[in-house]
Amino acid sequence: MTFFHFVNCVLLAYAPIVVTYKYSGLSEYSTVWKCLQAALAYFVTQFSKMMVLATFFPTPENDDFDVFMELMKNSADVFDVIGMHLAMNHLLTGRGEMRFIAAGVGWAGAHSIANYFVTFVAGARATAFSWGYIQTAFLANVDLFFYVSMATLVWLFGRNDLTANSKRIVIGLLLFCVFHAFIYQLFTLYGGIRSWTLLLTKALCTAALSLLTLISYSALGSQKNHH
Repeated sequence: MTFFHFVNCVLLAYAPIVVTYKYSGLSEYSTVWKCLQAALAYFVTQFSKMMVLATFFPTPENDDFDVFMELMKNSADVFDVIGMHLAMNHLLTGRGEMRFIAAGVGWAGAHSIANYFVTFVAGARATAFSWGYIQTAFLANVDLFFYVSMATLVWLFGRNDLTANSKRIVIGLLLFCVFHAFIYQLFTLYGGIRSWTLLLTKALCTAALSLLTLISYSALGSQKNHH
């Protein structure tokens, strides 16, 4: 029963990544190596981010929540934006659409493995059943949508044919991507949002992010057709 729970959590967390890779066109257009390159860029980016945080934002002696300090710490997530940009422009080749999908899928897969897989191995494998690990698996799915949307926004930001209004929307959405963890911290601390409610909040925010990203991407196509 414990092994079945572990397998169930792993499939729920990682099967959508495989399905996205297979049915998004990546499997036909490019090999899995492009996603692995994006995953490698993720780990290099996280290492750089940890070095910056350890150097400039050492762990405080008390556990008090300092809004300004947490905001500054979360600003280090701009490294994800920079890392994605560098990966799409210097590691990944091919059509722009395939590059940002490969970057998003690779980034999401690496993030889920780095943050959740050990939890599944150490916890879910030793537990007959726990809703906490199911939540973690669902969170991995939310992260998939988040990072694909984020990669799309990074690609859109680098376009020269965006209108001024579209550029402002893309910048605003990228700012949300950078500070999303800080925003969720505020929800938890001041709104008392936790557990399934927090997961639902993250899912709704990510759905809104994905929808606005899709609208921005569609607007780019409309501008091409108009011209």
